[in-house]
Amino acid sequence: MNSKQVKILWISDIHFKEGYSQNIRVKKIFTDFFSKIQDFKSDISHVVFSGDISFLADYNSYHKFNISFFKKLESLLPNSVFLSVPGKHDVSWDNVSKMCKEK
Repeated sequence: MNSKQVKILWISDIHFKEGYSQNIRVKKIFTDFFSKIQDFKSDISHVVFSGDISFLADYNSYHKFNISFFKKLESLLPNSVFLSVPGKHDVSWDNVSKMCKEK
């Protein structure tokens, strides 16, 4: 039997919002994070985002997250499988309320 070891990078509760990518502390955290990924990138087979990627579930936050974080991570780990499980901050509750009222 041929077995392949699975190594998961698990990222949770980023609560990214517009303006984070310009914040000096957030930039340092991202720089340090990506530096560590460089050290281990050949070992990572899967990346899991588990909830609360966004703070407000708005387009601008996701767009900025995509540009400043996700695309960089994806380029560092081109052979990894990416999975995402949304959290309560990743849902537009106004839209959910509207849908519930329509029924």
